[in-house]
Amino acid sequence: RDVSSRYVMWLNSKKKNQFLESRLSKQTILSCKKFVKNSLKNNNSYLFGIYLKKLNIHIGNIKLFVSHKKEKIGDIGIIIGEKKYQGKGYGVESIKRITSFGFKKIKLKRIQAGFYEPNKLGLKIFLKSGYTIDGILKSYYIYKNKRVSRILTSILNK
Repeated sequence: RDVSSRYVMWLNSKKKNQFLESRLSKQTILSCKKFVKNSLKNNNSYLFGIYLKKLNIHIGNIKLFVSHKKEKIGDIGIIIGEKKYQGKGYGVESIKRITSFGFKKIKLKRIQAGFYEPNKLGLKIFLKSGYTIDGILKSYYIYKNKRVSRILTSILNK
């Protein structure tokens, strides 16, 4: 039920997906259902819908992937797809909740996220969520036919 035409629209929107790897191919209901199914089957992947509780509206997704099991490191990706709910704190709240989940339930030691340099909003919400900048990988991505850097952020479980 979570894979709706609105969800697919977010992933195909040039504005919303400009910093997502999903932009590299056209998304469909079928491809999204397959992604969700594979994420749910993968023991190292935790995919959650972001909902407005009172209205039961699906406004985005957040995923935590255990990228280095032995070292207990996870990576986060997030999208708030519904424009009218962007900039309202839902991204920060979701990042804080999944970070707590990663540290308490999965026992991760480090959670990280990487950004295209032009993704100022993405960087801002992770910094607001307690993450710090670890470094910058110069000329890492191709964005709008130009090379841009990748900004790395993380938070440690102390």
